[in-house]
Amino acid sequence: MKKRAQIFFIILIFVIFLSVSRFFSHYLVNQFHQIFSPIEKQFYEAGQRSKTFFSQFFGVFHISKIKKENELLKQENIFLLQKLNELREVKKENDFLKSALAFAKEKNFNILSAQIVSYRANQDVILIDKGKEDNLIKGMPVVTVNNVVVGKIKEVFDNFSEVVLITNNNFSFDVKIQLNDTEQTVALAKGEGNKNLTFDLAPKEKEIPIESLVFTSVLGGSFPPGLLVGKITQVQKNDAQAFQKGVIKPYFPDFLQERVIIITKF
Repeated sequence: MKKRAQIFFIILIFVIFLSVSRFFSHYLVNQFHQIFSPIEKQFYEAGQRSKTFFSQFFGVFHISKIKKENELLKQENIFLLQKLNELREVKKENDFLKSALAFAKEKNFNILSAQIVSYRANQDVILIDKGKEDNLIKGMPVVTVNNVVVGKIKEVFDNFSEVVLITNNNFSFDVKIQLNDTEQTVALAKGEGNKNLTFDLAPKEKEIPIESLVFTSVLGGSFPPGLLVGKITQVQKNDAQAFQKGVIKPYFPDFLQERVIIITKF
């Protein structure tokens, strides 16, 4: 009996000890946090500021990196666009040369292609990048790759030449007007300036329909025969005059691009 009482007493003491220890433990922890909480708060806030600082720092670094990558992409895009444009220009020039060779073969001409450098609208004159060094001489015909007459070499320099257009007000040449499928008539085409062209000296007895096509003639020797000049848009016929005249719409302004063909021999 006495032994049981001793065991009971020991257990009671142990339970009381645990309760007191738990109470004091909570008390001590609470006191610790109460004393050191301001310091803990400062450490926490400093940590947050450091986190924000590093976040901003690396954020700025990241933005800077993105901007740099975007700039590189822009430069690459510009480079690719330039290469694409170069390929287009090469293809355009190749297509032109193929058409020019086909034209020369069909007509049995000797030709030379040239780049248009400038256009003097007030004089109806263009400048091309071929000259004496390319064996060009004054009077050589200039056409488009579409078999449309443009003009003639007017002045030759070492590396350039001036081409007077058929619409220049000092230019005239013999033409044939296609009246129908089997009949033609002759006339004299005259430049009026500003890409305007007229005709005169067409026989009075001929009926010239509007929209009739006009071609170069073998007469006069200025151009090979059969080059396309334009179409009739107006006819003036007067009983008091021996010939009829009218207006030609030249075709070369519609077909003149960056390059022309010089016929060096025909």
